[in-house]
Amino acid sequence: MDKTIENNVWKYIRRKKFFIFSDVMMVTKVTQDYLVQLLAEYEAKGYIKLQSGNRITDRQYLVVKKLDATVGNIRVRKEGSKSFQSFYELFDLLPSNGSISYAYLFGKTKLLGGPFKEILKSLQRLGVLKLIDEGYVTRNHKGTYEVIESTYQEIKALVDKKNSIQIKKLLDQSKPFKVVAASKPEVKKISKVELSQKYMKTSDYKRKIRDIKDFDETYGRAELIKKSKVSKGTISLLLNEKYPNPQKMISTVYERLGLNKQILGADSKGHKLEDAVEILKEIV
Repeated sequence: MDKTIENNVWKYIRRKKFFIFSDVMMVTKVTQDYLVQLLAEYEAKGYIKLQSGNRITDRQYLVVKKLDATVGNIRVRKEGSKSFQSFYELFDLLPSNGSISYAYLFGKTKLLGGPFKEILKSLQRLGVLKLIDEGYVTRNHKGTYEVIESTYQEIKALVDKKNSIQIKKLLDQSKPFKVVAASKPEVKKISKVELSQKYMKTSDYKRKIRDIKDFDETYGRAELIKKSKVSKGTISLLLNEKYPNPQKMISTVYERLGLNKQILGADSKGHKLEDAVEILKEIV
């Protein structure tokens, strides 16, 4: 193959993310047979990949390797190379929190537009930067970014140690870098049934249900319903101690009957003094 012609083809495709067969022919002035043979060779070596196209001239190719200026060479990003120095340089300009503009970052670095945008996208993918939605902006405004503090601190620890191996792994990942939060101790939830059963064992419940039953025996069910202002069914469930989660309802009935206003020791059955002793026991 003519090296000059091949060099023209290589020079064209190395600057593309994808290209069309007919475009290469038109720009480089090569024949169809020559280009078919050359692209087949590049595809076999893994430089490019055929994406679509039934007709030869309509074929679309994806450039899957970063091609160097020299024919047959691939750019390799080595650990600790200039590319990582560029990453460190841009990262050092970031604040630990708050926001920073595209224009400020680009103005402070010595990077060209392509490498700068590549590193900026990497920082977004890692979750260090998040583009802020600012609504309508001028045409020349390239955007403002929020610095995510938690992720920034994790990446900064690697940058401070110049841990190029770990940083390369993170940059090669397609998923965002995740900060693993410390696990919280599991809190056992108590069901309403358990709460109900627990309350029904207290002296407060026993005292109130006993006094309500005494009121029922003394004044009758009709007077109990009238003064408590609740339904017959509710009163029946309370007195039979089957009302679900009874704490609120029993307190309401107790207050409406005026039982909470009685003076200790004033009732005929003498329960109040006993109740006071039980309450004091629970407090102590």
